[in-house]
Amino acid sequence: MNGAEAKARPMIATPEEDPNATVACSSPPCFLHELDPGYLGYLRQEEVAALLRALLAVPWPDSQRDMLRRHLAALPAGPAEAGPLDVAPAALARRLRDALPRLYDHALRDELQALPDLLESRASGWDAIRRWRKAQREALLANRLAIPREAREGLDAAITARLGPWLPAAGAGPIGFYWPFKGEYDPRPLMHALHRQGVRLALPVVVAKAQPLVFREWWPGIRMAPGAWNIPAPAEGGPALPAALVVPLLGFDEQGYRLGYGGGYYDRTLAVWPERPLAIGVGHELARLETIQPQPHDIPMDMIVTEQRVIRASARPRR
Repeated sequence: MNGAEAKARPMIATPEEDPNATVACSSPPCFLHELDPGYLGYLRQEEVAALLRALLAVPWPDSQRDMLRRHLAALPAGPAEAGPLDVAPAALARRLRDALPRLYDHALRDELQALPDLLESRASGWDAIRRWRKAQREALLANRLAIPREAREGLDAAITARLGPWLPAAGAGPIGFYWPFKGEYDPRPLMHALHRQGVRLALPVVVAKAQPLVFREWWPGIRMAPGAWNIPAPAEGGPALPAALVVPLLGFDEQGYRLGYGGGYYDRTLAVWPERPLAIGVGHELARLETIQPQPHDIPMDMIVTEQRVIRASARPRR
């Protein structure tokens, strides 16, 4: 057999069985699709994770939220947390329709098939609620800022008197407060009084946009640094899990739901903590609304404290 015939000879055994066999193949990149589906035109894992986080920001029923979290947790792309709450459902529906054919995971593709239609059906309703909430926030904030300083100090004193008896005593774990902003109830005198009684205190820190808050212990004289919106926060220290949480509000309803500034930070925080603390919303009586039109992602307080009353009307059982 000459050389040409040898080269043309078909391989009749595997290279392991026939060391003279010649295997024609390309360089190693020919099998990289086995390592990353992106080489075949599918979405990369980080793109799938971003899509799932965007979907998690939508107020789904529990079964669908659990499904999204399960798939997101299976990806090596970070924790199963939602993206920003301010999502346009119609745009997200289009994004999901475009992504479905490029999902490498067929099980995930099958479970997401029905979501674009659901997103489009609720788009007009959710958009209307977002516009309504935006208008309410603007009006409520203007009303609060219009309260004269002396009158606000009197309201704050009345809130402190009603709030104090509901707070855990020393030894029960830290109490999460906040640094006042834009005419909110000022809890700092109460914080100083509780510190003198030996109660541990904590303040929230925004570590990243659209992520749960981290609470760090606070005491008078601790080093503070400007945080989100230039609100002071403890500059250092490990995370603390409060036994009770005092939460500011712009608006509230009789069911215990609060209307905040729209960032969703407290809702995210309460949703991911392994043990939910006693959650107390504090604000002025003029912030009362008939309803905030709560959505599945809104988490009610256990009580609302104003200068006039304490409302114990949690709309959901505590975990």
